[in-house]
Amino acid sequence: MGTSFKRMLSILLTLTLALGIVGCSKDGGKSSMGRYVEERYEVPEGVEVQTLSLLENDKIGMIGYSTEDRKPVAFISEDGGKTWTQNSIVLPKEEGKETYTNNIVYLSNGTILLSYYFEKPFTEMEEGAIDDSMSVEGEATTEEFVYEEPEYKYATVDADGNLTDIDLDLSIYNDDDDSMEMGMGYSSFKTSSNGDVFFTAGSNNEKVVQFDGETFEEKNIYEAKEWISDFFLVGDSLVIYEFDSIVEYDTTNGKEKGNLEALEKATISENSNYYPTFLNSGSKDKIYYYNTLGLYEYDMKSEKVNQLVDSAISSFGDSEMNITSFVEKSNGEFLTTFSDFSNAEAGSAIINFAYDANIPSVPENQLVVYSLLENYSIRQAISKYSKEHPDTYVKYEIGLNYGDGKTQSDALKTLNTEIMAGNGPDVIILDGLSAESYIEKGLLEDIS
Repeated sequence: MGTSFKRMLSILLTLTLALGIVGCSKDGGKSSMGRYVEERYEVPEGVEVQTLSLLENDKIGMIGYSTEDRKPVAFISEDGGKTWTQNSIVLPKEEGKETYTNNIVYLSNGTILLSYYFEKPFTEMEEGAIDDSMSVEGEATTEEFVYEEPEYKYATVDADGNLTDIDLDLSIYNDDDDSMEMGMGYSSFKTSSNGDVFFTAGSNNEKVVQFDGETFEEKNIYEAKEWISDFFLVGDSLVIYEFDSIVEYDTTNGKEKGNLEALEKATISENSNYYPTFLNSGSKDKIYYYNTLGLYEYDMKSEKVNQLVDSAISSFGDSEMNITSFVEKSNGEFLTTFSDFSNAEAGSAIINFAYDANIPSVPENQLVVYSLLENYSIRQAISKYSKEHPDTYVKYEIGLNYGDGKTQSDALKTLNTEIMAGNGPDVIILDGLSAESYIEKGLLEDIS
């Protein structure tokens, strides 16, 4: 249904333009100037990109996986992501087992930190074959499969590809002796601009532990109230995001600085319609996050939230693209990587966002698409259409939003008032609306 619907809506939008029914922005004012524009950079051949990291001297590190053998590959760029030089990663081996990796990131000095484990390779049983150990008196039996958590190891890899294991036991931060059996053996980690490393830990993933990035000696322990949804680093601050709170900590002394109330109000309060995904950008004073509507920044100094990129005119609105990493470059531009499901051959996209003050903040030609309820297929169709028609801005209006207190009757009254005043949408998606009543009033025309 999704593909045909997107095609139908795209055709409908094209017809609307062809007929000259181009709506204007409702404020009637002249569009302001300046917005971020996208530029795609070439992805190294045969690489599925995973993460980006800011390194010293304005270099950028990139980790990916080979599409041929799924082994990790590493690159460094000295020109902001336009070209890449590959680094070597040689993983350790254990007889009779495969080496698998979890988290891999660059430290700021160019050293690579990774988590790995050994596991027997998966082999498919031939059809009709039964292992002797699973048969009794000629009858097949089934044994209960018991998952065994592998032993996770941590190591650094230098510029020459040499791997050095780290003596790091994160189980000491568990309060529950049975936590290893519950699957809490693996800990994710992120790196800060000063080279320190921050690991999740604890029986219920309720702690973040800060280590020196060279000696791996413990510096500070941060404990959340319950379970950590995510954490990220901004300058000298660690920010822990839980389900109902966003709390800042000082990484120089390990002390709590308090809740980021303005950010909580904008992202996770009861009146928020879209939950955020926060980005570990390497910024010194900005928190970046994105949601269905686009990319946003939170200024730690002014405590204000500002939308930077509108999803309607960017890859952030394309549901076939999923962002995998994001860094803020020293020149104010953003380098991002996406999983690109629309491009099966490449699989990944590297996109640079640069601010252009000489173009309108939104394209001058504008269309308004309306639906009573939010529909993500519509958002995808709008994103696709906007990429094909960069001179047109498609604004998506939704009649009923979660938490706004409106009823369907209220939404329809507002829509009818706007239509009668000549300010109605250019395209209406009739999801639950009666086409006949609008046709009788002379507000809709059959253009098939």
